[in-house]
Amino acid sequence: MFRPDDRPAFVFRSQLVPYHPTDASPVRIVFPGGVPPANRGVCLMRSEQVRLACVELVGEPDGTVAARPIPVDHPLVVKMITFDDQTELPVPSPGCANCVAFPEEQ
Repeated sequence: MFRPDDRPAFVFRSQLVPYHPTDASPVRIVFPGGVPPANRGVCLMRSEQVRLACVELVGEPDGTVAARPIPVDHPLVVKMITFDDQTELPVPSPGCANCVAFPEEQ
């Protein structure tokens, strides 16, 4: 998840999930703690540099948060990524307001 400030985005080993190289792969994102924060960017990425698709989380007047597609080179998401290959992020991660989890499809 990318924040509107200059802080880098963090990715943990447990957030990496395989996807089909040529067919569509369904993705479901879970925000521990309920409603995701607005004014954030979320991208599916092939590597620390290659973004495949991105959305911006936008707060709606009714209090919900909607995702709208943005270009992969949008200023919100063109920021440094810090990848931690050693740490398993607990899922769900209590108290982690800036983390997402990708549960396995049933």
